[in-house]
Amino acid sequence: MTPSDKAVYESLVRIRNLPELAPFKTLLEQELASEVSAMTAQSDEKAMWRAQGAVRVLTKLKNLIEGSKDILDKPRPLAVVSGSYLSSNSP
Repeated sequence: MTPSDKAVYESLVRIRNLPELAPFKTLLEQELASEVSAMTAQSDEKAMWRAQGAVRVLTKLKNLIEGSKDILDKPRPLAVVSGSYLSSNSP
């Protein structure tokens, strides 16, 4: 995991855990429900596809937020480079 990836997952953990960010999670759920409703109610294929794409993105974001702690807690593999070990903490 790169340092920038770690920073992203740490931000997602904050969204997941901090009470002051609960309104964002509520908004995400509301938008997801709205897009699912729009997707299922569409008769126009292109509008349905757009709503389907929005559902996919919102679901991915929701899953990233909910799974962020598990990603950060996962042990990182070691790699051998030039005879010395590098951990995920190595620069």
